Amino acid sequence: MASLSLLVPLIDYWRQLREGTRDNIIGGLVVALIIGVAVVFRDTLISAAKRLIAKNPPSVVPTPQQSPQQITVKLEGLQVSPTSIQPPAAKQQTLVPQIPRTPITGFVARRDAEGHEIVSRLREELGPEKDQLLVLWGAGGVGKTTLAAEAARSLRQDFAGRIVWISAEGRPDFTLSTLLDEIATYLGRADLRQLALAAKDDQVRDALADAPATLIVLDNFETVDPAEQDLCAGWLAKRASCPTLVTSRDEVVHARPVHILAMSFPEAREFLQRLLAQVRNPRAFEAIDGDQIIGVADRIPLVLQWLVKQIDSAKQPQAVLDDLTRGEGDAAKRVFDRSFDLPQVGNDGRAALLALSLFIPSATRTALAEVAGFGRNTERLDRALQQLTELWLVEATHGNERFRVEGLTRELAKARLSKVAQVDGLRRRFVFYFLTYTQAHAQPNPEDYDALETEKGNVIGAIDLAFDLENWNSIQEIVFILTDPEQGMLSVRGYWDETIRLLKQALQAAGATNSEWYVGAFTTNLGAMFLEQGYYSLAREQYQLAVEVARRLDLKQELAATLHHLGVLARREGGFEEARARCNESLQINKEIHYQSGIADNLLALAILDEGKGELDQARQLYSESLEIYKELGDERGIATSLYQLGRVAQNRGEARQFYLESLEILKRFGDQNGIASTLHQLARVAEDAGNNAEAAKLFREALAIFEKLKSSNAEIARQSLERVKGKSK
Repeated sequence: MASLSLLVPLIDYWRQLREGTRDNIIGGLVVALIIGVAVVFRDTLISAAKRLIAKNPPSVVPTPQQSPQQITVKLEGLQVSPTSIQPPAAKQQTLVPQIPRTPITGFVARRDAEGHEIVSRLREELGPEKDQLLVLWGAGGVGKTTLAAEAARSLRQDFAGRIVWISAEGRPDFTLSTLLDEIATYLGRADLRQLALAAKDDQVRDALADAPATLIVLDNFETVDPAEQDLCAGWLAKRASCPTLVTSRDEVVHARPVHILAMSFPEAREFLQRLLAQVRNPRAFEAIDGDQIIGVADRIPLVLQWLVKQIDSAKQPQAVLDDLTRGEGDAAKRVFDRSFDLPQVGNDGRAALLALSLFIPSATRTALAEVAGFGRNTERLDRALQQLTELWLVEATHGNERFRVEGLTRELAKARLSKVAQVDGLRRRFVFYFLTYTQAHAQPNPEDYDALETEKGNVIGAIDLAFDLENWNSIQEIVFILTDPEQGMLSVRGYWDETIRLLKQALQAAGATNSEWYVGAFTTNLGAMFLEQGYYSLAREQYQLAVEVARRLDLKQELAATLHHLGVLARREGGFEEARARCNESLQINKEIHYQSGIADNLLALAILDEGKGELDQARQLYSESLEIYKELGDERGIATSLYQLGRVAQNRGEARQFYLESLEILKRFGDQNGIASTLHQLARVAEDAGNNAEAAKLFREALAIFEKLKSSNAEIARQSLERVKGKSK
């Protein structure tokens, strides 16, 4: 499948070499990014791949006409119905979590150790004009997230609703790059996710500075690795030109601390009265001293909720307090453990709660039922969830279609999970469910991309769990689907840091299974990531390793694909003769094995080289041949690319404009930003040639805005084109 984003960066450069300086631009090859971050992976990946190349191939490998996503992975004892795995009902407009809802009890005002009302203090210190970092810190369950959410809601008007709520809960791989990705996504700059860390740092900082007043809230910061905590806090304190609020169980470097203690007795009494107003059996509390309930709960709001619910459902309410008074451990553990072991929770409730602790950040009913071991018995799941929600152990979200556990509840549930005999069964079902889910949404279309992006946290969590379980086959299959450079959701949607991390894991999995096929696939994908980020030497090393694997195993389709990638790389570096040789070699192999998609890609690449040399008739012929093949295959992105190229070599303006418009329609459906910008630029040139300078200026501005967002070297071309047209309008 051809991708316009892989072809367009140097097209204007080649045309300028042929036409002279039509746009007064001196062509040059630009390596866009710094090589720093990628070097971290270089030696490990290369040495691992070289060791594998020396080994015997596995007894079963995919045939040249079979992709890894077609392999059936069988896990004994696990059954998940593919028909039960469905995409989300509606497309997610943003992956940034929303501000948590107000508690069902309403909000109880809290005061700090000096007697200041905490939300009022936060409102004052987090105003739009105060670019500072604050941390709400304290023990689990004391209400840090509730306070942060109330402060955020109270500041909505001050920030015109521009509040970025980010949660690090359950995300052990949360890094500075993850933080920058979340901010970029909220700002509508998902394109910045594709950049290497140094460039991403600068671009997100600038985007945030250019945006209207914004507040950032980073919840559950204690779950981030300590080394990454320092990097994230340092960036928020020194680089982010906006106020930021962090919640954590510990103080945070660079942040002004606001220590959250347990509730005072007056606060706890008010909170208890609100809880008692919602109980089903008020008579159960008539003979119980409210202060005794508060004391047993250590004045911790979450524990107080659990305790009230236990008493509400108990036949002997006082016995609940007596039992907990004699228990061992802190109040949170004692009360949670008692809730977990209640007879009414039952084995199904316990299985559902333990399963739910694996999901990041939440689970659909279907997924939870499968992982908990209920299959498609939703009635069984509903009964279990009813008890858990009544005990305030589980929270329902999204119209009761998704469920989650948070903070202290997740921590305590995971502690119980590690001690039960069924732990491996739950984990294996989790991995198998999201393996099957990924396979069910493996097609390169917007609907499947949306489905995978919605469950991104869970799918990546499944890969990490599979790594712990040494389930190497599942890792390889999921990572291959997600990281294909032209079709994988993570690659297409710009999650390039996750892509590189997962490819590193997948190469280790391939090493554990002696799967040279996957070594070739993953080194090819890694090479594509390095190529797109501008790390040309690293890309070449990965591609050369992949070529060695393909030749050793006589995998012709894979060899042809990697040679094609090497041709693209050579073209990017200005080695046009090498590029032609690589593409011709790839074309010959694809013709031998009758692989039509590869042939179309090769024809397209060769046509671009012909166009660069000024051989327009030959280029037009090859573009037309590639278009016909893509149409036969139903490859819309390939069709869009061929139409774009045909527009460039069209013999008249009307013909060119029609090609561009057809291409643009397809590119917009896929959200291909680089392709959209390039096509808009070409439409502007058509308008300019027709003397319609106002229309040309409008289109150049649109193209320039996108190129600038992408930090593309084509931005300067668009900028100078715009200035030229503006000069003609005077």
